[in-house]
Amino acid sequence: MRIGAIDHLAFSVGDVDGLYKICKEKGYRLMDECAEEVGSSSYWPKPLKWFIVYGPNEEKIEFCQES
Repeated sequence: MRIGAIDHLAFSVGDVDGLYKICKEKGYRLMDECAEEVGSSSYWPKPLKWFIVYGPNEEKIEFCQES
């Protein structure tokens, strides 16, 4: 995959766990780091839960929620 100027797009959502379940059920390809469960990060000012799916052109789309 060729890397461009923008690595990924990120969207804040109200129910990251519910959206993750829907994406898995619909067969969206998930990034390896979150293929089995929603990821978590504590390096932002507030902890986040997140996951990344690949779009039709291999673009990365992140969905996140403050936890």
